[in-house]
Amino acid sequence: MRRYIADILIVLALFGAYAAGATLLSAIGAQVYTNEGEVISDNYDMRTGALYISEKARQNDAAGCVRLDRTAGGDALVLTENKSGKGYETWIYIHEGTLREIMIPPGGSPNVSDGQTIMPMERMDTSFEGDLLCVELRTISGEVSELKLLLRAAE
Repeated sequence: MRRYIADILIVLALFGAYAAGATLLSAIGAQVYTNEGEVISDNYDMRTGALYISEKARQNDAAGCVRLDRTAGGDALVLTENKSGKGYETWIYIHEGTLREIMIPPGGSPNVSDGQTIMPMERMDTSFEGDLLCVELRTISGEVSELKLLLRAAE
């Protein structure tokens, strides 16, 4: 009888050790998954923001069509288009922690809160270095992405 109870206790102890190990492994896996998700999201935000601005600037790469301006929240990239005799400006800027875009008539002043939200982004700094358009983007988590575009028809 004692031998039987000892066997049951050994089996229960092994089962308990297995259950504790499985629980610990699951908790570690969940933490790794969460951390990787955040890293992937930050990388996505950095690359997508830079690619978005790059594509927009290249679409409007004509003399006098790419300029820099400011909004109340910081730097803005202003792209001027004239299609079908109708001109408009596309402003790309940061407002309330998001990269935004708004189209307005030429020479107008944008209402920054009306812009379409593109993605989360903390800050955008823009400048020209000769014919190079330089854009630095900072994600909400603090990651920085630098974009330098050689404009064929810079001002």
